[in-house]
Amino acid sequence: MQIEWPEKALRECERADIYKNNVFEPQERAILLERARCLAALGRKKEAARCCDDSLYAFQGRNDDWAGKIAELLKELKGDVGELEPIWKSGAEVRKFPEKYSIYLVPVGTAETSFLEAVAAQVRPLLGARVKICAPVPIPEHLERIKDSTDYSAANLMSQLLRDCLIPEDAVFVVLYANVGMRPPGRALLSRMYVPRTERNPFLLNCISKMWQPERAMARQLVALLRYAYVDHSKAKYNENWDLPYDTCCETFTCVFSAYAGDEAQAVRLDMCPACQEEYKKANYDKMHNDLMEYLKKAGAKIVSAEKK
Repeated sequence: MQIEWPEKALRECERADIYKNNVFEPQERAILLERARCLAALGRKKEAARCCDDSLYAFQGRNDDWAGKIAELLKELKGDVGELEPIWKSGAEVRKFPEKYSIYLVPVGTAETSFLEAVAAQVRPLLGARVKICAPVPIPEHLERIKDSTDYSAANLMSQLLRDCLIPEDAVFVVLYANVGMRPPGRALLSRMYVPRTERNPFLLNCISKMWQPERAMARQLVALLRYAYVDHSKAKYNENWDLPYDTCCETFTCVFSAYAGDEAQAVRLDMCPACQEEYKKANYDKMHNDLMEYLKKAGAKIVSAEKK
């Protein structure tokens, strides 16, 4: 069936919604290119150029015919609209991170402190924040299972881990990291991201693999997790008890707050889209800190004095 071009073709491209979320398959890149061509034909050349420019971030380092075609179209469009004004910014460019607070990463079991330090080094300039590594904690020996499932209860797992944690008093956000495939004594593997659903919980246990999640990819994911701590996700839909509420994630695939993460994140920008910048400006770090401290005390975690650096 032939679709009327460009108006109806543009609607079909945007109805597919691929241009926002995933551009790593050839048919999806073709839709992206077609969307930009439709916009240009309708006289919306600046939007078309922006579509091309955003898309190319996902193609960096690739020998790809579609990326080449998008680059050619972008060059042509810039001849008409000029250079594009930068609209993407890092968290540090959007607002100053409160000096009185820090972000903490907690190694669990055999997770390597050196790897987490490399992740922290990538995150610090992105947010302008102090990102520190806490003392490691062991994997609990006795874990509850979810009813009719082989997986663990995130709430039970997290409560046991927190009792062994030493969290400094200036913490505003904390993520625990275990290696993928870590096995409690005589138990099933830890292999997922564990997010308790029972209450608004600022803690997450993320299982990582250096094989497919290099430092930059993990830095992107950590910044994305930060959004989980300040957006309203009370009505969000969860996948069992282990995933983030993806319907609160940004839909723009190049935004650092999108649900996307993995090897390809090596090539994708770590900045915020304009909409997420406005949301980030409103993030209440004082409330995040107070919520975190209240939860820590209830969970039985040990709160210690912060090192002044």
